[in-house]
Order: sequence, then structure tokens, then C-alpha cells
Amino acid sequence: MILNQLQNELTKDGYRQLMVNVPGIYLYCTVWEREYYAVLIVDHERRRDLTQWQYANLCRQVRSNFEKQGHSVHVLGIICTSDPDQMVGFGYEDTWIVDLAHLRLILYENQTGRFLNVRPMIERILDETAGRIEKPRESLISRAKKCRYFSPVNTLMIAINVIVFFLTVRHTYSNRYLVEHGALYWPYVIGEGEYYRLFTYMFLHSGYSHIVNNMLVLLFIGDNLERAAGKIRYLIIYLGSGIMAGVVSMLWNIYQQEQVVCVGASGAIFGVVGAVAFIVIINKGRLEDISGRQIILFVILSLYGGLTSQGVDNAAHIGGLVTGAILAAVLYRRKKKAPARIEQATAESRE
Repeated sequence: MILNQLQNELTKDGYRQLMVNVPGIYLYCTVWEREYYAVLIVDHERRRDLTQWQYANLCRQVRSNFEKQGHSVHVLGIICTSDPDQMVGFGYEDTWIVDLAHLRLILYENQTGRFLNVRPMIERILDETAGRIEKPRESLISRAKKCRYFSPVNTLMIAINVIVFFLTVRHTYSNRYLVEHGALYWPYVIGEGEYYRLFTYMFLHSGYSHIVNNMLVLLFIGDNLERAAGKIRYLIIYLGSGIMAGVVSMLWNIYQQEQVVCVGASGAIFGVVGAVAFIVIINKGRLEDISGRQIILFVILSLYGGLTSQGVDNAAHIGGLVTGAILAAVLYRRKKKAPARIEQATAESRE
């Protein structure tokens, strides 16, 4: 049994088992360089009734017990389960899932995957188990998102842009045609009150390279934002950034006394990038597979490319980027853990 193997390996590696008066819960501890490392193991096959709230409070109790004795402690939770789908949301502190059904280790987002030598220990146990039962494993480690699923709104935005482009592709190089079909042209917005252009211009593009570049960025960035923020918030950020990017572009062209025809989803896409950048920052430098360095480098290179190229609406890009970050700051909320007394959570978990 994988759980027993893990306990034996921890004991061999110098971990000491501590008493826990809760069935199906095991606690091991070791000291490394004067710091304590605690491994809290949950046998989910025995504790199917364990709630997220109870688990979070068990982790808090472990940390509190060490801190009361004046010790600095690192806590790792390991949940052994044959139904990992039920573990979505059990991401309090560092929590790894050992998927007994598929013999894989699942890590939640924003986790380093390092805890002394525990990770290679688990991988070795899973590999040995897979070899004994001759059952093919999927992948060594799935750095899984908390909820990796199809991103419908982002896909819908891409589909609308592509469909509109192919409906208008024969005329996309004609400014007159684009203006007649909803391009952003400030004399018509201000003079004729055609404010709908602040919306419609986002779905028009001026050529193949324009649509391809925009949709590739949206494809690889947009789904991350939708999973993090949710469908409605994603849509608000996308459309809101696109509209504000159009406003900034229009005001800049008025200031410059230039009558420029503006089309493209890049303002909205820069808003998505700005929102992702904000979320990456408050999530301590990572969102799923995107790191803070990657997103910052992308922003710098994109803005630099716009400033050194002709025909690029830099005002829209900057306006969208800033708007996206602001909207993310207003709309995005990290999941809060329910506060409760540790003793109460422990008592309930015994029932």
C-alpha cells in the first residue's frame, strides 16, 4: 500500500511520527538546519468526510503547536486519494495530492514542489508501484491547475474575431470599408455620436498578420485569466479594456490632431495581459505556467515593438494594459480560508 510505503520511507529518512488523535491523519516531523519540517498525511480513503475547512484547521493546528514551542516550522500536507477531483480547493498552504487511481503526484498552482527530499521519495514509490502492477502511468508529475477546464469565453472571443475577419477579409485593407463597418474613427464618434464604434472596432482586423498575432497571444494568455478570474470577470476585463483602449487611442489622436482609423483586438488583449500581470504579482510571482518574469518580459517586448514600428496604436496598447490591471485589482479576489478555532476543527474531525 502506497500510504504504508510512504510512512516507512519517512521513518527510514529520519522523520519522527507524532501522535495525532484523529483516525486517518498521520504527522511526521524532522529537523534540518535548525528548522522543523512537518508532513501531515491524510488517508482520504478512511476520511471521506473530511472537509476543506477541517483540513485547513488541522494544518493551522500543526503550525500553531510548533510555534507555541518557539520553533519555526514548514508544513506539507499530503492527501492520498483515489478521487483527486474531490480535492479541488484543498490547497491550504502546501498541499500535494497522491492520486492512487492513476499513480501520479498532483501539485497545486503556485507551489514550488520542493520539501526536502519528499517529492523524489513519493515519485519513487509511485514508480515502483506502477512497475509491480504493470499499470501504465500517465505522466511523472502533473503540475495541475486547481481547475483545469475548457475556457469557453476566451474561445468565444477568438472565434468571433476569426469569423468577423473572414467575413471581411476581402476588404480589410480598405479604410473606407472598415469605417463603414464599425472601425474606430473619432470624427464619427464625437461628431456623429456613434459610440458603438468603441465596441465594434475590437472585432475588426486589417490583415492576416494582424489577426494571427492577436489571436495567438489571446490563445496562450486568455485562458489563464479566465480560469483565475472566472468567466464573467474575464469578459468584463476583456471588453472593458478594449473600450478604454479605444477611448485612450481616440483622445490621443484628437490631441495629435490626426484622423486615424483604428481596428483590432490588441487593446483588449493588452488588458488581458495587464490583468494577468497583476494576478501574477499578488500570487507571489506565478499563475499556472506563467511566471512574473515571463509576463513582464512579454509586456516590455510588446511595447518596445509597438514604439519602434509604424502603424501600431501604442496609445490603445498602453490604455488597455493599464485598464486591465486596474480591473483585475477591482474584480479579482484570492480565495480566503474560513477562519475558525483549531480546537473546534479538531473536535469536529473526530466525529
